[in-house]
Amino acid sequence: MIITNLAQAKKDKERVNVFVDGEFRIGLDKNTIVRAGLFKGKEITDEELRKLANKDAISYLTRRLITWCYKKPRSIREMRDKIKEMLDKRESEELDKVEIEEEVTRRLISKGNTDEAYAEWFASERARQKKYGRR
Repeated sequence: MIITNLAQAKKDKERVNVFVDGEFRIGLDKNTIVRAGLFKGKEITDEELRKLANKDAISYLTRRLITWCYKKPRSIREMRDKIKEMLDKRESEELDKVEIEEEVTRRLISKGNTDEAYAEWFASERARQKKYGRR
């Protein structure tokens, strides 16, 4: 299989549509394209495309969910539900959804989005609203 065209996506200027053997195959982030060294005329296998799709989904979801978590702390359950919701919208058979969910969750937890942080925030908000005591 040969990459026949790389075209900028119309809606999101940070994404590139990859055409393999004359047909649209996948949309990837510009950074993913550069890191993978993709260019017009390069040979690529299905397995390589699948790995690129997973890497792209992980970076995209992580970036989107970090901004989502900055609005207010989230529990791990909330994050997992949001990841599943976002993956369902990306209807692609090439994605390994379980692997992506685990990796994105791991990355978000490493950034400090834990159940403990959520519980502390939740309790402090309730105390701040003066509806409940500190305990």
